[in-house]
Amino acid sequence: ILPNGVLETEKELAPKKDKGMITYAYPQTMSDPKAEELLADPINEPFIWKRDDGSWALVQTWPINFDDPFRKEFEVAEANPDANLFSDQAVTEFRRTCAAMFGPQAEAVPIFYCKRPGKNEKPVYTGKTEDLLAYLRANKDVWEELRVTDVAETSFKTQTKDKDGNVGEKEFTMQPGSDYAFYMKIGGGQEMACVSMLDAFVRDRDLMAEASSQ
Repeated sequence: ILPNGVLETEKELAPKKDKGMITYAYPQTMSDPKAEELLADPINEPFIWKRDDGSWALVQTWPINFDDPFRKEFEVAEANPDANLFSDQAVTEFRRTCAAMFGPQAEAVPIFYCKRPGKNEKPVYTGKTEDLLAYLRANKDVWEELRVTDVAETSFKTQTKDKDGNVGEKEFTMQPGSDYAFYMKIGGGQEMACVSMLDAFVRDRDLMAEASSQ
């Protein structure tokens, strides 16, 4: 679930070896109307709740392969190596979500602190949903470079490739009127075109040069 209320991915999880859940290193917050609307469905309760200060907590999390290739690519620590980078509040809220998803036994599962220094030289396109998708429709060369396979009114599809070379397809839905970063995700065991809310994207990345849909 994105901070704007868009349900980006819905997936049934099964316990498997070398699998894990990952989240952002900082707390996320959702607006009152969206939070209340989503909580009408109990399936969203592990990810959204009202904090003591009256704000609405959001934990955006997704599954990963926590295997040897991941450990080689990321710096993994069992204790918080940098409180300025990894928020204690985010850790507490992530643990609450995991316990709500998997049961109280998840409280005993350790949380690892992972960061990946790296450089991605693929272009990043920023702008409103409508502008980015219009740009994609008008520039088929970008499709090939970033493995886009289809563009619709508020979504696009991309070819995915995992570390074993297996090819698939994934669809991303974008919230109308929202600011996004559109980029090529490289690393973490998967390559594909991807979008992220712009404020979240720039929070933990440094852009080497500015690019936009304009």
